[in-house]
Amino acid sequence: MVDEELDEGGDDVEGEGYENADEDHHVDGDDEEHNEMVKEHRKRKEFEIFVGGLDKDATENDLMKVFGEVGEITEVRLMMNPVTKKNKGFAFLRYATVEQARRAVSELKNPLVRGKQCGVAPSHDNDTLFVGNICKTWTKEHLKDKLKSYGVESFDDLLLAEDTNNPGMNRGYALLEFSTRPEAMDAFRTLQKRDVVFGVDRSAKVSFADSYPQVDDEIMAQVTTYFVQLL
Repeated sequence: MVDEELDEGGDDVEGEGYENADEDHHVDGDDEEHNEMVKEHRKRKEFEIFVGGLDKDATENDLMKVFGEVGEITEVRLMMNPVTKKNKGFAFLRYATVEQARRAVSELKNPLVRGKQCGVAPSHDNDTLFVGNICKTWTKEHLKDKLKSYGVESFDDLLLAEDTNNPGMNRGYALLEFSTRPEAMDAFRTLQKRDVVFGVDRSAKVSFADSYPQVDDEIMAQVTTYFVQLL
């Protein structure tokens, strides 16, 4: 009888070991998914630049006129204040090529937009969150609604990873882009709570992307110096 209890106990311990191994496997899988999506997002960010210190009345056309001189701009995201209906003083511009984006940072050191001097820098990922453990049958709109129910709705863009092998399905994770680091931090604090779930029996996994495009040290030095001069 004692031997049977010991055997059963041994089985339980062994079973727990396998369960933990499975959990470790899931963690590793999540890390791989995180790295894969951040890598893809990093490539996307390399086409972008950040423009700060804008006149609050500046428009997308004003930006296109100035920054279009160094390359083809495919997208302008001018951050707007919903209350004042004016811009927040900064924008993100995407170029057709990485070379054009780097050229904008290196050549447009102190551009004038609508008569005001602005600052230019590479677009970084320190305002982007990775969110995992999402139900794979959910759509982008479903995820947006759930985020809104948790009070997270100030993000600029939501990138839900599609499962190319299964049409209509996602891969269980997404990226949330915010205008500023503080906004991303507020969302991070909210979403890391244990009761936050996205259609599965596990809490949401949340972390900062924090992936930076490779930019020449000389360019970064010029940008840093310029922003210091603006302070």
